[in-house]
This record gives sequence, C-alpha cells and structure tokens, in this order.
Amino acid sequence: MKKWKHEYNTYEQYLISLGMADTRAKDLSVAVNKLHSAIAYLDKSNYKLFTDSFPKTKGLINAFADCEGLRKFD
Repeated sequence: MKKWKHEYNTYEQYLISLGMADTRAKDLSVAVNKLHSAIAYLDKSNYKLFTDSFPKTKGLINAFADCEGLRKFD
C-alpha cells in the first residue's frame, strides 16, 4: 500500500490515485472527515467501545489524518 503523507496533499487526491472517480472521492473525503471529527470528540470509554467494535475503522481515519495533517488515533 502507498504511503499517504508526502505523496498526496489530500485524502481526496489519494482516493483518486487509487482509481476512485473524482465525484465519489470528494463525497467520501467529506464523510471520512465527519467520522474523524466525531471520533476526536469521544471520551476514552466511548473511544475504546467504538474501536473495539469497529477495529478496521482506525485504519480509515488514520489514513485520512495522514493525508490531511490531522491527529492520528492509537
């Protein structure tokens, strides 16, 4: 898998580089941004509950964070 940071300026550009249609990449970027924001406001117990329930989501939000220069999650 390609590295996100340094190769792409935004998550949207990263998705397009993977072959995603630019019209879909924009919508997905907006959606993942909202998810990242929602997760950032979780307290520790709700964060643990969310990541334990949906462990693959962490990769998605951290890829977004890399592209956008935002906080990554442990």
